[in-house]
Amino acid sequence: MSASQEKKKRRELKVETPEAAKAKKKEKTNKKVKKTIITIVVIVVIIAVAFAIVWNSALFHVGVNAVKVGNWKFNATEYNYFYNTRLYSAYQNIYNTYGDYSYLLLDLNKSLDDQYYSDEQTWNDYLREGTLDRMQQLAMLNDAAAAEGWQLPDEAKQEIEDSVAQIKQGAASVGYPLKTYLASYYGKYLSEETFRDLLEKEVVAKYYAVDQLRRLSFTDEQLDAKYDEIAPTYNLITYYSYTVSGAADDENNIDEDTAMNRAYDTASAIAAANTEEAFAELVKRYAPEEEQSLYNDPDACRHENTPPTAFSGDEKDWLTDTARQYGDTTVIKGTSSYTVYLYVDRNENEYTMRTFRIILINADTDQDLGTVTADTIAAAKTEMDQIYSQWLEDPTEDNFASLASSKSEDTRSSSDGGLYSNVTMGYLDPSLDKWLFDDARVEGDTEIIYISDDSNTGYYLLYFVKEGERYDRSVARTALENDWAEQWRAENEAAYPVTTGFGFNFVRKK
Repeated sequence: MSASQEKKKRRELKVETPEAAKAKKKEKTNKKVKKTIITIVVIVVIIAVAFAIVWNSALFHVGVNAVKVGNWKFNATEYNYFYNTRLYSAYQNIYNTYGDYSYLLLDLNKSLDDQYYSDEQTWNDYLREGTLDRMQQLAMLNDAAAAEGWQLPDEAKQEIEDSVAQIKQGAASVGYPLKTYLASYYGKYLSEETFRDLLEKEVVAKYYAVDQLRRLSFTDEQLDAKYDEIAPTYNLITYYSYTVSGAADDENNIDEDTAMNRAYDTASAIAAANTEEAFAELVKRYAPEEEQSLYNDPDACRHENTPPTAFSGDEKDWLTDTARQYGDTTVIKGTSSYTVYLYVDRNENEYTMRTFRIILINADTDQDLGTVTADTIAAAKTEMDQIYSQWLEDPTEDNFASLASSKSEDTRSSSDGGLYSNVTMGYLDPSLDKWLFDDARVEGDTEIIYISDDSNTGYYLLYFVKEGERYDRSVARTALENDWAEQWRAENEAAYPVTTGFGFNFVRKK
């Protein structure tokens, strides 16, 4: 090809400038980067999806250590079982006392991190601490039982079977598969096998601990010495009290300060009494005119055999002080009142506990009047007399128990034949206490007692079964057993440190 032809050929070709070449190269690079980014994003998404699947699968709940106690390892599912067991037990205790208002103290529909068990602890903190503590005890007791070669008694084995059967019955009653039912109560991935295993470990711990305490033996001297040490916490107090209102009276232009000063002066005047009779007289003298008839009974202000748990604050400190003597008085300020106290006596619980059976027939409320009447009270008495006549036909404890199961309106005891075991003073109405703890009581004694108070009006038929242990020594025995158990745990817990692992990220926290 001639030079002129080559020149022509070059003119015909598009000439690529340096700028065009640079742009072309950049475009090629961008396409390569874009392709790489897309590839990376796809890989990341695949990894994220896979991780999410694994994260929410059973792997981290059952296959990874959440809590280690000594040589024991628990996964998140096992921890959740103990946590939820403790949660529902706490809720049930609250519900038994407060019913439909339980949510004010513990609402199962809200985060446990947003609800407070105490001023310093959320419910979650409280439950977590108790759960880890319980798991430590369980490990210690199970190891000790195994080392001793200790075997579960038949009653404990039956308790396990009954619990499993109850769970299965509960699942069937709501139409859930057992696995779903267990998960709804105790958390995800709890199988029947794991449930049974954890339940058995709990039962071993419970029965072995009780068996350890049964082996302990204490002399009467040891029991009496221990009770003397803890007496202020248990002694029953008999005292008189009267509260003088210090509320403002706007109708008579009496402000709160003036009213409180007058209340203090009145309470102080009553506090001059140093006998029961003088106290009762002064209360009647200083009580408002419209209330004086309430104090015609000299014992209207008397409180007998009251347990220390009924007191609080300054009142408790003063009444339970072992330095108190008959005739001591004091005045204690309240929110808008002053209360005057007269100390009478302390009961040091040197009495025997009582076991008895009871049949209760309540007087019905008149539908028109909305209250009990003489007629409904008489009807209750007639029904009680009929029950008593039925018992006299076969005056045995078995017949009494049968009648209690079918006739008694005392829902706490009717399912058990009206039985109350090892009852202490102050637990019942004073009228029942007086009869039960009379030194003249012997096995088989019966009595019909009428009671009308704020909670109910009706007739009680009592059957005295037997005396039990002296209450002061029973209290001391329990205290000594607790001392021994605390010492045993202190000696062993160093070998059972509690630590949490990666699996703890999957335990219930809310």
